[in-house]
Amino acid sequence: MARPLNTVPRALLDLLGLKTGGTNPLGLGDELEPTLEIADLYKMSRVEHTGVTSALLQDRGDSAELLVPENEVWFLWALSANAGSSLQAGDTLQISAGIASEGGSVIMATSPKQVLSVDSENPRANTGPITPPLVLVPKDSIFLQVESVIRAVAPSFSGSIRARVSRFGPNTEILSA
Repeated sequence: MARPLNTVPRALLDLLGLKTGGTNPLGLGDELEPTLEIADLYKMSRVEHTGVTSALLQDRGDSAELLVPENEVWFLWALSANAGSSLQAGDTLQISAGIASEGGSVIMATSPKQVLSVDSENPRANTGPITPPLVLVPKDSIFLQVESVIRAVAPSFSGSIRARVSRFGPNTEILSA
């Protein structure tokens, strides 16, 4: 089946008005310019480790938090949480790690529920690499939360959060306007 030689322009050329009545454009003009995104490379060069430890975890729902300070933006690349120190053989524990903001919270990783023995490792919740990284703004937090606990002895145990972040704030160079 034969098609018309001079079809009505559609899509990008039509929207930009660059093809009318069969005339072919010589250039796209100032509306479109090539760009090279280097922000991810810059963010990766600024990765650092940060964390917090709390010794006051006792019951289900208890948590430790790592807050994003005022005037900073964090890019979260990985997250790890663990519980330990005063745990005893026979204790049962499950923890989770996540992020919280004013809009709510999201659990990123949960450890297996385990009964500790003399030679077992303490519960750990890891996210692994987060790609692309999550953007955290002031007042957001990274948290460790106790999901379930059955303790034989000792009133509390410690928990720690470790995160790989890129920090940007008033003391860093501006990425773009």
